[in-house]
Amino acid sequence: MVNSARFDSVPHFLGERPFDIGSLATLKQPGFDALARAWLRQRGDAPAPDADTFDLLEIGQHLENATCINVKDDKRATYRFVGPAICERLQTDPTGKDFAESLKHLPFDAMSAVWMGLSVPAGLHTIYRITYSSGKHTENQSLYLPLISKSGGDNHLWSMQAMGTTIRYKTGNPTSSVIKQTVAANWVDVGSGTPSTPLSR
Repeated sequence: MVNSARFDSVPHFLGERPFDIGSLATLKQPGFDALARAWLRQRGDAPAPDADTFDLLEIGQHLENATCINVKDDKRATYRFVGPAICERLQTDPTGKDFAESLKHLPFDAMSAVWMGLSVPAGLHTIYRITYSSGKHTENQSLYLPLISKSGGDNHLWSMQAMGTTIRYKTGNPTSSVIKQTVAANWVDVGSGTPSTPLSR
């Protein structure tokens, strides 16, 4: 199941889009499907795949739209890998930078959500509108799936980004910043349930 919330101009709704990792295909995003297949195969009988041994090459061509976030503790999470297609769209490479800085558009405590998702474990699906520095304005989606270190090392979040349709081009001079606005955020059940705390403002 998914506990979900919408954050646009209308009130948010919980449980709005129920699906689990086995039914992500309903989103019709090939990159999500590739990440989910690799995640499911590599976890075996464990609640989540091992962060120490996860084979990212199994994602194949979709790796260009993937990111890996290294989670050390509740206040430290950094980008371990960022796919080249994402870097091109952002016009910068955030590898090594603070993951929390990129989550300021979320209307809830993002790092608390990261830790809740890792503790269950559970995934997260977001829909957000983004205006790139070029002026291009799109509605994108991201899927986050947890990897738990069996050795007690750092846990990871693997994410896949799906580009949506272009809504418009912002008129005026291009800027050097990227602006995001969250439309919806959903817990995704990967087999162990979802956090009891809903995503909310």
